[in-house]
Amino acid sequence: MRSSLVIVGAVAIAGAVYFSPRIRAATGPIPLNCDRACLEGVVDQYIAALSAHDPKRLPLSEDVTYTENDQKIDVGDGFWKTVEGPGEL
Repeated sequence: MRSSLVIVGAVAIAGAVYFSPRIRAATGPIPLNCDRACLEGVVDQYIAALSAHDPKRLPLSEDVTYTENDQKIDVGDGFWKTVEGPGEL
């Protein structure tokens, strides 16, 4: 379960960094040259925030868009409210 979340999180973060011109042009909490160890750290941070039901623990842009099932919702709603924990390896 945790490895699936890590993979999904890493792909989502890598895709957001790659496809968003705002992220590529700006410098922020996640460095532009984020290597594997850096991405794993961000994913671990995401899983910890998700498990704590606290999106404020993440380095998110103010204009971040979060969707579930093709519906735009606030970060912290939906799956964030129902997740029970990171699971076991």
